[in-house]
Amino acid sequence: MRKSQKKVFFIHTLRIFICFAVVVLTCFQELYAQGTGKEQQDLVQLKIDSILNCIDSKTPANLKSKYYNQIALIAINIDTVKKYSLLSLEFCDKKENVLIAENYKRIAWYYSRMNEPRKAWEYMKKSISLVQKTSDEKLLAEYYKALAQVFRDMNKSDSAYHYFNKSLQISAKLNDSASVAGCYEALGRTSSDMNFYQEAEKYYWKAMEIDSITGNMERYAMDLFRLGELIVLTSDTSYYRLSAAKYYLSRAICLQDSIETDQKYNSYGLLANVFIKLAEGTNDKKYADSCRFYCREAALFLLKNGYYNDYLDVTYTYVEYMKFYKRYDEALNALIDLKKYLSDEESLLKLGEYYGKLKEIYYLLGDYKNAYEAVIKEYKCALANINDSSMTVLADAKTEQTMMLERLDRENDEKLHREQTSRMRLLLVSLLIGSGLILRVFFVKREANKELMVKNEILHQQKTEIEAQRDEIENQRNEIVGSLGYAQRIQRAAIPSEEDINKLFPNNFVYYCPRDIVSGDFYYAAKCGKYKVFVVADCTGHGVPGGFLSMLGISSLKEFLVTEQDAENPGIVMDEMKAAVLNTLVNSADDGLTVSDGMDMIICCFDFENLKLYYSAANLKGCIIRNLQPIKLIGDKMPVGRYYYEKDHFTTFTMDLQKGDIIYMYTDGIQDQFGGPGNDLGVKFSGKKLLALLIEINSRPLSEQKNIIDDKIEKWRNGRSQTDDMTMAAVIV
Repeated sequence: MRKSQKKVFFIHTLRIFICFAVVVLTCFQELYAQGTGKEQQDLVQLKIDSILNCIDSKTPANLKSKYYNQIALIAINIDTVKKYSLLSLEFCDKKENVLIAENYKRIAWYYSRMNEPRKAWEYMKKSISLVQKTSDEKLLAEYYKALAQVFRDMNKSDSAYHYFNKSLQISAKLNDSASVAGCYEALGRTSSDMNFYQEAEKYYWKAMEIDSITGNMERYAMDLFRLGELIVLTSDTSYYRLSAAKYYLSRAICLQDSIETDQKYNSYGLLANVFIKLAEGTNDKKYADSCRFYCREAALFLLKNGYYNDYLDVTYTYVEYMKFYKRYDEALNALIDLKKYLSDEESLLKLGEYYGKLKEIYYLLGDYKNAYEAVIKEYKCALANINDSSMTVLADAKTEQTMMLERLDRENDEKLHREQTSRMRLLLVSLLIGSGLILRVFFVKREANKELMVKNEILHQQKTEIEAQRDEIENQRNEIVGSLGYAQRIQRAAIPSEEDINKLFPNNFVYYCPRDIVSGDFYYAAKCGKYKVFVVADCTGHGVPGGFLSMLGISSLKEFLVTEQDAENPGIVMDEMKAAVLNTLVNSADDGLTVSDGMDMIICCFDFENLKLYYSAANLKGCIIRNLQPIKLIGDKMPVGRYYYEKDHFTTFTMDLQKGDIIYMYTDGIQDQFGGPGNDLGVKFSGKKLLALLIEINSRPLSEQKNIIDDKIEKWRNGRSQTDDMTMAAVIV
């Protein structure tokens, strides 16, 4: 082996060792990681509310500015970031250069994410001019990096490269390892923009080596993400390269999950893209289903938090998934729905990409008329996108040509007469040729008219066929609606009646509000010897898929929750149900069970004689309100189904009850309902608001509580569509 080969081998071995060390470190971090993405959002909202509570009419302006700046700093939703950055600027003292610059930089970031780089550039110019007045070199390096990112968004890669390099030089001078690693990662992205993929990979490896040594797990995860992204960008769809991308992105997600960063949703989107490419290359449906899972997880977060550009990319990947299964109508609907997130003022590249996707789907559907219209729009976007540069070049060339002709005229004045004669001959020939062309056009037009008549006849036939198909589709729709209505009656018959529940629990209410005709939520009540049992569950999905799972859940409960011993061990009941769910779904699908198939559930078994509660909870919430104090019913963070980090068994918990306790069991549909003032998507109702509401209405009769909850949710929705099935049950001891 030659020395150079030995050196390369040593470097790669060292890199693998570093990766292994990071993986081990990650495993330890994951053991101590707590909370979910939703809990993190709730925690952020709690912090924002606490800061807002500190502000009133007597708060000094400069203090208000700092409070609003703090909110903008911790906010997750980008609209919230912009809102409070503007408020901070409104109350800022004009002498506070750093604070003003910070707000300008955040607003520039907002416009970059909204694909408005020109506005981002305006705010970054203001920001940089203020920071340059300070003597803080570290801050200047940070702002140079932000300025470079704006240039990158404007497709000015050379300027971006220049300012990233300036930031790198300052960071290296200050021995700021974290900033140096960030600059290397940014230079990698810029090199990738310019199609210098080998250079980009070198920069990413440099960044990763520094981040692994310094222990910066968030940055290390980003480096892994960039390496995976680079493979996707190079269009190398070989199984080996795509598998490498899958490995990098999976490790990135593992790290991002452990440190609870929202960047994982971008990793989800890119990993979905890798999976669909693997599915197309191998024709393996398991890869395609993994694509669907990650698309859904990414899309929900990105859309909710206003990251529309990233949402576009994820939806395009989902369209590829539907193309894989030849579900072209669904792909078309997804693209049509996507148009509202694009406007004619959007980036021409983005619009061109959109019409290109639309063209492909129309073509696959055989709708050549709409496919042609999409082609024209795609062409116009492409043409407009090159006008600024190409027209300038043409104008310069035209100027040079005019100057050259004038010089030739001056030098060859004696040849003027001969040139004029030549032009006359040329004109005569042109007239003769033009006459011939006119005659040809006449005959071609006549033939075209005949062809047009034939096409009109074909279009008439197609119209007749389309009308017939429309009538058939209408009939099929009516049949489907009728079938769903029948399915609803079957599901309602399987759920205990109000009369049966009242016999078991005289003081109760059940709030049951399905999103669709058939529900993915269900509830169940039964008597097991001396115990009385109440169950609330939320199955994967809405509508028919959720309805099928709910029937499976009810039948499993009737089989496994029968005796007093069952009631004393609800955790074992869930273990048996989980085995039944996995068994049934795997055996009923050739491609196996995806991670998300199953149900969240809480089983409460009441011993009213001895005032005892035996319960088990799988990803579902419950609480006891006692003397206006909430007692949360904790449970296991895994569903009754397959899960990444599943434990061996569900836990059975035992609690002492007191007379007058009210036990509430509910699915996540109420707290996840979007609403509030305004006409946008809104925010979630949240578990915090729900708990406060339950405490507020605790002294009311249960029948009134149900009506208050229903009225509160209806007002919160404010005309918006229902997000999920909503179910809540309450029992008084």
